[in-house]
Amino acid sequence: MEVRKSLVDQTTKLWAAKDYRALDALAAEYTANRSRTPSGLWKIGYMAAVLNDQTNFDADDKAWAAVMEERVLAWPKMAPKSAMARIQVAAALRNRAWQKRGQGWAKEVPPESWKAFTKYVEQARLYLETTKSVSATAMPWYGQMFEIAMLQSWPEQRVLDLLREAMARDREYFPMYFAVIDYYSPRWGGSAAKVEAIASRIASDFPAVQGDILYARMYWWAADTHFQAQLLDSNVDCPRMLRGMTALAAEFPDLWNINRFASFALDCSDKVAARKYFDQIGDNPQVEAWNGDIRNFHKFRAIAYSKD
Repeated sequence: MEVRKSLVDQTTKLWAAKDYRALDALAAEYTANRSRTPSGLWKIGYMAAVLNDQTNFDADDKAWAAVMEERVLAWPKMAPKSAMARIQVAAALRNRAWQKRGQGWAKEVPPESWKAFTKYVEQARLYLETTKSVSATAMPWYGQMFEIAMLQSWPEQRVLDLLREAMARDREYFPMYFAVIDYYSPRWGGSAAKVEAIASRIASDFPAVQGDILYARMYWWAADTHFQAQLLDSNVDCPRMLRGMTALAAEFPDLWNINRFASFALDCSDKVAARKYFDQIGDNPQVEAWNGDIRNFHKFRAIAYSKD
């Protein structure tokens, strides 16, 4: 968590200072070194997510256009070869689409809001595609495109073609698979069965252990994003999930991972595995991993050690 906070603080401060050269240098370092956090997250992906948050501002059209011109578009103008600069432009357009749409149910969105939403998502797609020779040199480009595929309800074959291209480019960059999971999720017209099918399909393209680790990561995302932080409502293959967690914990024994895996092991009704994780946690849990409530930790630990 300290490493993540440091990355957030550094990226946010550089953005606030309009230090685009330093942002590009940081992105280049993360990409060249294939840098990960102690829990195994790709730093370049996390950086892209932090930058995305900086463009999620709500304002009237005049103020928004001014910020776009003075802040967002200033970066690619200054750095013609910066992939992250162009990904940031697309992120701003996609965020603007959501602001125009609002967060209500689809049936509650008025026609004029849908029209604006469609316009900005299409602008984001066109921008990413017309700048692809530069912007796609950074892997977060693929995550953005999969998100747009979801928002525009692309035909499945078009998504699979993009997936094939992305995996040929760098199949180990797992953040892009999270957006693929979103595309197949119940919220976007898919189902738990479709999530399982695509997760298994992607994971099966890797050697056994790597595939299990990736499978666990995809279901970790699916649980947090689509199944109310649980696996019980999904079609997860629990033995494979547990194998993936074990391998992932061995490679990245960060306490954040251990805390989350203790909960997932209980979701899979494996108290033996859960107790192993709780033993590693001891009396020093990462409360953020338990929805910020220490009572949740004590509740689930009691379940793990119960005899029934």
